[in-house]
Parts: sequence; C-alpha cells; structure tokens
Amino acid sequence: MFITLNQSGLIGWLTLGFGAVLYFQVAQLLLQRHQLAHEQWQAIRSQLLNWVGCAPLLGLLGTVNGLVDQFALGEIQNFGNGISQALLTTKIGLIIAIPAWVILLLAQQTKEER
Repeated sequence: MFITLNQSGLIGWLTLGFGAVLYFQVAQLLLQRHQLAHEQWQAIRSQLLNWVGCAPLLGLLGTVNGLVDQFALGEIQNFGNGISQALLTTKIGLIIAIPAWVILLLAQQTKEER
C-alpha cells in the first residue's frame, strides 16, 4: 500500500511548511551573498544551519507522535501500516535538511573562494 502525504498528519504538513520557509530563507541568502559583508554572511548562514538542524527533529516528533497513536489504538493487524505512516515524517524532515545543509556548505565554499 502506497502511503500518501495526507497520511503524515499535521506534523508532516508543519514540517513541509517549515521546509518551504527554510528554503525561501536559503534562497534569499544566496541571492544576497555578494552584497553582504563577510560577518553578516557568516551570521545569517550560521542561523540557517541551526534551523536546518530542526527539520529532522520535527520529523522525529512526527514519528514519535505517530507511534504513540499507533500503540494507543492497539490494532495489531494494521501495525505495519501505522509504523510506515509514522516514519514518513522523519523521511520528510531528512529530505528537507540534507539538501539545505549541502547547499549552505557549497555556498560557503564559493563565498570563500571569491
């Protein structure tokens, strides 16, 4: 059975919204990187890296929430489906965090080369 995004629950959608805002901020930083002083660049980049670290934690929160809900239901026959739905939020968090982290690291290297 294919799991859709709708089954990730509220935390899954909040994680996606967080990711959209995060990538908007990363894009703004990249567009302004030549106009910012080095200290400003480093400060904003550091803050964004901290926010990138929050995405997997939001995903983990969704997983824990989904597992708690699944254990509370106590339906053994649907347990595998419930676990896979719960893990979807962790996958979303990692899909958001890893590319953003790589983009910020590559941007730092190109900034230092100039």
